[in-house]
Amino acid sequence: MANSKRRARCLLCGQLVPKEPSTILPYAVKPLTIDGKHGCICSICVDDHYAKHNSNVKALTGFSKRSTLNEIIPLPVDTPFTPPMQSPTELLASALKKLAPIPVVVSHAQTVKTNPKPKEITVKEKFACLDNSLDSYFKIVASKVFGQDEAAQMVLYTIYYNQMANLLEFLTGEDLDRRNHILLIGNTGTGKTFLATTVAKAMKLPYAISNATSITSAGYIGAKVENLLESLYRNAGCNLDLAENGIVILDEVDKKRVTPDGNGRDVTGRAVQEELLKILEPSDVYLKEFDITFNTRNLTVILMGAFVGLDEVIKKRMHKKVIGFRAEEEVAQDIEVTPDDLINYGFIPEFVGRIPAVISLNNLTKDVIIDIIYSLISKLNLFFKTKDVDLIIDDRFIDTLAEDIMKSSTGARDVYKRFFYIFQPALYRIFQSNGGGVCEYDEHGNTTLIVGDKNAKMQTYEFESLLKLSFEEE
Repeated sequence: MANSKRRARCLLCGQLVPKEPSTILPYAVKPLTIDGKHGCICSICVDDHYAKHNSNVKALTGFSKRSTLNEIIPLPVDTPFTPPMQSPTELLASALKKLAPIPVVVSHAQTVKTNPKPKEITVKEKFACLDNSLDSYFKIVASKVFGQDEAAQMVLYTIYYNQMANLLEFLTGEDLDRRNHILLIGNTGTGKTFLATTVAKAMKLPYAISNATSITSAGYIGAKVENLLESLYRNAGCNLDLAENGIVILDEVDKKRVTPDGNGRDVTGRAVQEELLKILEPSDVYLKEFDITFNTRNLTVILMGAFVGLDEVIKKRMHKKVIGFRAEEEVAQDIEVTPDDLINYGFIPEFVGRIPAVISLNNLTKDVIIDIIYSLISKLNLFFKTKDVDLIIDDRFIDTLAEDIMKSSTGARDVYKRFFYIFQPALYRIFQSNGGGVCEYDEHGNTTLIVGDKNAKMQTYEFESLLKLSFEEE
């Protein structure tokens, strides 16, 4: 035990060495303490051979030349030097891992260096979305987003206007007004997110989409506004010019309204709304991940949410203006959302004042749902065609399906869920068949499938309608 007390563990090679100089190598040269663990650097590891090639050894020992070491601790010159199999960096990492595991931090400068240099773009490429007309974009969007023509036109117009303003500022140097941002209000399943992303894709603009519920204010664990811009920068191929000209889509923003507690204090939303002002007004935001400064002046921000309870705020406002038996009728006809409505709902004036385009989406009608069903059928038919199976669906079944979806509270999302249930039994058989045949759905949704098996023999399968089952599982 007495002998072990005069030894120390080398933090590079991990072996126990004498604390005092000895003619038998190795021995301790420099005592060290790392994370409360005591150790040393042995004479072999600080030999001039390693000190020349590893800055970590130099930093830890304070010595870099053998002559300096000889002045303090004489080293026997007749002892041959045998380098360890591992490099000093690997030895140090291994030793520290045994003593106290620590995270390995990679500097942001190193991360940026590994990213490929973005391709330089011309002004024409940067504003390529202005080469096409608004009508051409509307045709693309209307063929995919059903029942929201007015909202689609307004979103397209606002983004096109912002892009035109960005171009004019670039060409003339004039300081135009700040960009117009968009607020989409609509019930779940009306197509808010789908509309925003479809417009961005049609105009071929980079965009980033996120959920506001995950965003927290500075000092709290959670997503930050900077993360949105980092995602946009990444989606733009790390091209800052394209990213600063892009679109940020933020869903569930209504969840960040001011919600006072019993003492009238805000406990959740105000700080986040103030954070979001970074992207709603011209700001320089530092993106730590990429070590760049992102200017938000040319951004278009699309906020969206269901805004449950906003109709009650509007009714209160209307009842103050209209008194009498026609009050309810007037409220029903007035669907415009004013800035005061949003402020009374729980948004700070600075936030509301930066969103001039407030767009309400229509609730889905039966005809719109039928259009969505036919659109989805045309996509699902591709799966049948890959196996050379003809798909036949009775129109009366589609009508019944649309009526049932109208009763749900999830809108268009419910169509995809129903189809997943309804087509699963038939597609399961088709995927493992040799192909060729017919799949027919009658007016009740019952299915008859005739398809070739692995032995090329035609097999007939019958499945009862899963329509009722899919709704019972709601």
